[in-house]
Amino acid sequence: MNTWHEWLQVLPPEELLQQLTPERADTGRILDLVRRKSGRYKRYLPRRVIALTAALAVLACTAVAAVVFEWDQKLLAFLQPSQTQQEQLQPAGQQVDRKVTQNGVTVEVDQVVGDSYSAYALCRIRYPQKYQNVSRLSFSQLDMRIDMVGYSGGGGLDRIEIDPQSKEAVCLLRMSHDQPIRGQKVTLSIEDITLTMTDPETGEVTEIKTILGRWQLDWTLHYQDVADGVQKLDLPGQIEGHPVYIEDFYYSDFMVRATLRDGKYTEMHPQVPDGSYVDAIKVTMKDGRVLQPRRDYLDSTVIYGGRCAQITVLFTEMIEPGQIASIEIAGQQMPLS
Repeated sequence: MNTWHEWLQVLPPEELLQQLTPERADTGRILDLVRRKSGRYKRYLPRRVIALTAALAVLACTAVAAVVFEWDQKLLAFLQPSQTQQEQLQPAGQQVDRKVTQNGVTVEVDQVVGDSYSAYALCRIRYPQKYQNVSRLSFSQLDMRIDMVGYSGGGGLDRIEIDPQSKEAVCLLRMSHDQPIRGQKVTLSIEDITLTMTDPETGEVTEIKTILGRWQLDWTLHYQDVADGVQKLDLPGQIEGHPVYIEDFYYSDFMVRATLRDGKYTEMHPQVPDGSYVDAIKVTMKDGRVLQPRRDYLDSTVIYGGRCAQITVLFTEMIEPGQIASIEIAGQQMPLS
């Protein structure tokens, strides 16, 4: 027996429930069956089949959670994970599919992929067909808020691409927090979208149009962190001759984070410039490559009254943990679990 129809008509309830494992569940067909069996056809069904509708609905929800994350091609293009990473990061991905439409513009969050402290979201902004040759899209405000208590948290625009043919802007958004974010609510708010139209031949700006409005949507972060977790340490180090202590560090496919305590002064932050933190974290791969830090994106959070700095460094490419030879922080080689 290999169809839901056959199972419903023949199998007793206990055997049916054994057949309905999440791995075998075809969510769309289950939901369609539940709708039909519990709707206008209900009066023609045997009592046993009617009683199974609730069980089918529960199993359909389980099947949704068990669906394998399938990378959107745009998210792949932005992040460029290796084939191995695509497979290993599937549990770290989440299908969101939340959208809001106002004044002819639709803002949709499609997917999220992340770790314990940060995540990337793929967002599509579709504008009206009447606007031709859009070359730039900007906002009076784009804000991402993580609804939790902590020292700092939030996010914003990482990258954006415009497709004039499909009348769509595809955005890569990044959010982060100094506390674990999984299971937390995220709110994306966008205000007043400005479209810049450019002549494709001359490159001259032909029109600038601002569509007034506020687009807001929220969702809860539900995915797994496949990284190893925070490693607690108490190691001395140096940043440009300045003594520090490395309290802990964490690394994932997306970033390296370290908590540094000042080794000499009461307040650490004024003594060591932010730019030095980027260079203080060095990742060397097994093939000899040293990953280049992104100097346009540094998370720097000063905590504990200025005596401790939590630093997150991103790189110009994703980090493949299994291919790391070493991670160096403030001159110290980190133990890799």
